Amino acid sequence: MLQFNFKRFGLVIQKDFTENIRIVLNTILIFLFVELIFLLLEIINSTPGIIILSKSMWIYYYIGLFILGVVFAGFSFPALRKTEKAVNYLILPSSILEKYLSFWLLSSFGFLFLYTIMFFILNYAVVYIFNLFNPDYIQSYLYFDPDIYFNLILIYFNLNALYLLGAATYRKVPHFKTTLIAISSILGIGIIILISLYFLKNYAFSYNGNKISGGGTIVLPAENIFPVIILKYLVMYGLMITFWIAGYLKLKEKEI
Repeated sequence: MLQFNFKRFGLVIQKDFTENIRIVLNTILIFLFVELIFLLLEIINSTPGIIILSKSMWIYYYIGLFILGVVFAGFSFPALRKTEKAVNYLILPSSILEKYLSFWLLSSFGFLFLYTIMFFILNYAVVYIFNLFNPDYIQSYLYFDPDIYFNLILIYFNLNALYLLGAATYRKVPHFKTTLIAISSILGIGIIILISLYFLKNYAFSYNGNKISGGGTIVLPAENIFPVIILKYLVMYGLMITFWIAGYLKLKEKEI
């Protein structure tokens, strides 16, 4: 079977979308309703001249984005949770690449698009009604700073990629196992860094212009050896791409 066929891929997306859209919509609506309750409590307990709805909505947007993004990514490939459904899913007349890309698109870009639209509808309704009853304290609608939004969306995609990998790897409680391994890895890296700093504590490093100094002597041209921008790309883009590729390979291991 060919690894990728656009017509077949469209049918796979249509199937996965149809099977999951109802629960996704209901979950988002419930979450937005909970956020609305907290927002109303904040409005009730604040004076109109003090509250800034756009800041509160900005926080609620990202809370929902990260939490639901992790939840839906971790619940990808639901057929793999039961043996009989897993067999039927894996022998569907489509390639593993098409099956993986379907959930990749729906759980990452698809969810981001749907959640953002629904949240902005909520934001518009809340701000419009507030301004209608408080014309002396006009509130602005939600606005995202492009730079901040881009950086936080990168975090969202990294989390999404991590839990998509977990969904393709673990049959049972993928969220718990993925979170446990992620926390253990972070703690392990932290311990290694602390040990390294302990052995280097007597050697003072400082940054002067574009060079790193140690013990008062310039030892490394920083811009050539370890540019900060490369580290950022490795962390923000490298991990995300690695998780996505690993998720595909893990799903491919299950192919019959």
